[in-house]
Amino acid sequence: MTERENANEFDLPPHHTLPPHVRDRMLTGVREDLHRPQRRVKAPVGAAAAVAVLAGGAFVVTGTTGDGDPTVSPAAGGSAERDRCAAAVESAGRTADFPDRASWEVVSSAELDLTTVTEFRAGETRVFCETSETSVSLSAPVAAGETPDGTGVRGAMTTPNGTVVGLAGDAVDGVHLAVPADDGTEDAAERGELRVRGTGPHLNVVPVENGVFRTALAHHDITDRTLSAHITPSGENRNGSTVARKGQPLPPVPPELVVTDRPAQEPDRSSAEGRMLTECLTGPGDGRGGAVVDARTWRTGATLREQVETGIETEEGTTGLDHEIAFVMGVNDRAVGICSPEPSWHFTAHPSPDEATSPEKPVAPVQGSYEGGGIWVAGVLDEGIAWVELSGGDTEVSAEARERTFAAFVPGVGLEDTTDTAEAGLSVRAYDADGAPVHEGPLPTLPEK
Repeated sequence: MTERENANEFDLPPHHTLPPHVRDRMLTGVREDLHRPQRRVKAPVGAAAAVAVLAGGAFVVTGTTGDGDPTVSPAAGGSAERDRCAAAVESAGRTADFPDRASWEVVSSAELDLTTVTEFRAGETRVFCETSETSVSLSAPVAAGETPDGTGVRGAMTTPNGTVVGLAGDAVDGVHLAVPADDGTEDAAERGELRVRGTGPHLNVVPVENGVFRTALAHHDITDRTLSAHITPSGENRNGSTVARKGQPLPPVPPELVVTDRPAQEPDRSSAEGRMLTECLTGPGDGRGGAVVDARTWRTGATLREQVETGIETEEGTTGLDHEIAFVMGVNDRAVGICSPEPSWHFTAHPSPDEATSPEKPVAPVQGSYEGGGIWVAGVLDEGIAWVELSGGDTEVSAEARERTFAAFVPGVGLEDTTDTAEAGLSVRAYDADGAPVHEGPLPTLPEK
């Protein structure tokens, strides 16, 4: 009897392989940090977040819930990031500008959508380091006790990957990062423009932990954008109702060092869908930012182009407005992206097929919406699924798998007030390459926006 068969005698969950970047980080961290003495770390806990005290005193933010709030799970992470960040300093010949590698201690390591941000302490100095699939970005060293006074905030690093790291005074509980209106006025909060075009799910108010806030404000380069920081005073509500309406300017602070330590060879994108992805990955343009994170790593996934009609209420009644739903999915070793080049550019990041699917959930929607009298769905698939059929009412549509992704529009199905696709009557059948059915059931609920 094999070890896996023996485990199943105890009704354990089925074996599921961890994504490589998750497995490697956990193994490296566990092997090194198990030998370190424990020390206690006290950190504030937000509305939907908790902090686990770990060996070596580090805590790790490992992802987001449906509403974008960080979740914390025990892991001994940070060691692999430390080695990689320190190696980048050495390879660039910049060791004289940073603390000695042997003195780096991991304080915290936060998993964002497409990057990891780790804080290191070296004596009385601290350094922030962001790692992605291909690059390393390090902040200039900061004195450990150097923080703004009271309700002050200042930037520590804005990276080409859309990550913002900053410092806040002890009277600040959370920070809402905004993009001021184009005319430079401070009315962006009133007009609801507190986001950068192209962002995926992110915190409404970013929590301040031990004087530091960090977030993936965008998934593309925004290093040329001056932001506005709207603070939540200590003890106030982080959900945004008490965010200061007048923001403090937060100029971008470029990284002290950026190294492409794992250069990627761009996959074949010679098809029409591939060219669409390549164009979309260059970013929004028009002065609104640059390329998407790790642009050369994304493989072409499923594509959807659907002409629909949306009813617009006017004084004269309901007017039909034709428009196109158009997006292409991209896949790399860390995540799945959905990129829409038109009519308004945006990019969202979602869990990889390995992370989102399981034997119990071989078909996993990652995004979708009711639009134009039907539902569009983008999702990921378990290995071995070659195509799916989505059914709703009297309508049935099929979608081929590409890089374990699928996209489809199902007309005549209502989903205006719910994300529950089963309630809307949507079901799915999945088939392998030989046409044999491998799964049938209700389409899982769409993730919250």
